[in-house]
Amino acid sequence: MPVHIAIGDKGCQRANELRAVAIIVDALRASATLSALMALGVEEVWVVAEVAEAWRLKREMPDALLVGGTKKRESARL
Repeated sequence: MPVHIAIGDKGCQRANELRAVAIIVDALRASATLSALMALGVEEVWVVAEVAEAWRLKREMPDALLVGGTKKRESARL
C-alpha cells in the first residue's frame, strides 16, 4: 500500500485527488483548547494556518478573542 506524507491543505488536497484516506495528526493542545472554549460557550471558531491571517481577521472583528500558538514544543527527555 503506498503511503504519501503531506502537510496541511496540500495533504488534504492530495488525499482528495487520490480518493484516499487522510490521517490527521493533531498536537492535542489545539483540540483541547477548542473543546474548552466550546464548553465555555464560544459559538464560532476560525482556524487559520498563518499568524498574519489571524491578525487580519482580528482587525476585521475587533471584539474577537485571538488564541493561538506557533512554537513547537520538544518532548521532555527523561
